[in-house]
Amino acid sequence: MDSKQKIEERKKWNAPFLRAFNYLLDEGYAETKGELCSKMGIQPGLISNYNNGTKKVSLDTMNALARVSGGKLNVKYMLGKSEYMLLANVPDEECLECNNPDREVMERRKSEPLHPDFSSYINALLAKSDETIASLKRELAAKDEIIAEKNARISDLTNLAEERLHRIAELRRVIDASNLSEFPFPIGSAEDGQQRKRL
Repeated sequence: MDSKQKIEERKKWNAPFLRAFNYLLDEGYAETKGELCSKMGIQPGLISNYNNGTKKVSLDTMNALARVSGGKLNVKYMLGKSEYMLLANVPDEECLECNNPDREVMERRKSEPLHPDFSSYINALLAKSDETIASLKRELAAKDEIIAEKNARISDLTNLAEERLHRIAELRRVIDASNLSEFPFPIGSAEDGQQRKRL
């Protein structure tokens, strides 16, 4: 096999990995290729080598990319054994057909009813959540009453302030309408600083 053919085979092998790598970049798992490579623990130059077919992606590197994705990427896709890049999209049939040592357990659990202890645990959790909801509703009703009382007090104080302002306006009109020239002492007579004798 000549070198050009080997390069083409490596490019074909690397293509799913590179698509998954670029998907993580597009999804914001890293700002740059270098940052994503750093998270994977590889040198950024390797990506160029994978692109031009001078290096072949290892299974360890594929697993590192899957770890960076938080387990969202399907390593079998990168190996060329599945058409689904994301594990969430892999149909159940394909998962069960895999060489999975837990396949029998998974199939058995699908047909078995839930364990009675588990059901009672779920029922207890539901009862506790209902209790918590009822308690929160009572607290909310009590707060609504307090708010209504505060609003009534604010309304009373607003009315009192309006009455006082109205009374002040009335007194101001009385003062303005009064004739001050009829008082026994001239206006400002106590302000000259001299003591006046009593009559």
